[in-house]
Amino acid sequence: MIGALVGVLEAVAADPETRLSDLPVTLTARTVTGTGTGGGAARRDGDRDREAMLCRAFAEVLEVDAVGPHDNFFDLGGHSLLVMQLVRRIRREPGGAGMKVATLMTAQTVAELVNHLK
Repeated sequence: MIGALVGVLEAVAADPETRLSDLPVTLTARTVTGTGTGGGAARRDGDRDREAMLCRAFAEVLEVDAVGPHDNFFDLGGHSLLVMQLVRRIRREPGGAGMKVATLMTAQTVAELVNHLK
């Protein structure tokens, strides 16, 4: 983990205009902090399924390899047009029909969205 962070810092120090997509590794909350999806009570299977679906949807729309539950949509390169695509994608999934653009604007991570889709 430390090596990955050093590589990122070196890349940004060499060129402050470096884009996230040009960095040598993809950092998530898990790689930076070394934690899993966070503490708290055990989640139900339905929440895990929703979380996995949302992570896949985020990754597909953002065209990245993987998205963790605490990765912010906008920090990963999301913008207003991609919000529309993501909302449309989520609405096609079971339990996602009520997804609204405004919800994604306020709940910008998978972990936050899972609570809105209950």
